[in-house]
Amino acid sequence: MPIYRVTVRHGQSRYQYHVEDVEAAHLGEAMAQAAQRLPAEVARSADVAEVRRLVEPENRELAPG
Repeated sequence: MPIYRVTVRHGQSRYQYHVEDVEAAHLGEAMAQAAQRLPAEVARSADVAEVRRLVEPENRELAPG
């Protein structure tokens, strides 16, 4: 099953980042799991979230060049 990295930016006067890896069948499931696990203090001041599927280094495609 794929692993997704969820990064949430939060904070009022100074930004901080909450990062969590989630194993899920698809992106929507990863987002739902991450939302359920998000600490209340992070959720209150969060303003942006990013979800990326993690790829094992040996499976990454290298750009030509």
